[in-house]
Amino acid sequence: MGKIKIVDTTLRDGEQTAGVVFANKEKLRIAKMLDAVGVDQIEAGVPVMGGHEKETIKAICELGLNASIMGWNRAVIKDIEHSLECGVDAVAISISTSDIHIEH
Repeated sequence: MGKIKIVDTTLRDGEQTAGVVFANKEKLRIAKMLDAVGVDQIEAGVPVMGGHEKETIKAICELGLNASIMGWNRAVIKDIEHSLECGVDAVAISISTSDIHIEH
């Protein structure tokens, strides 16, 4: 049987919960804690989102963690380029199937 790998989405998906917004320092601390407990991959966020998101993801990548750091992206080349500029070693690419998402 192959090894089970743990991928954590707290830093991206967790912030989609109503009323939840992590400060940049909190994101760095959460990333360190996830790494300390052995999470294999951390989904750090959406670099193209704006604000301090991109620089925070870059800072997480620069922590030298054992975990792989992933950036989440729409299926848009510019989004993926933003992730790569942060130094992530993995990208998630979301392809919309909803007519509303495809139009916008």
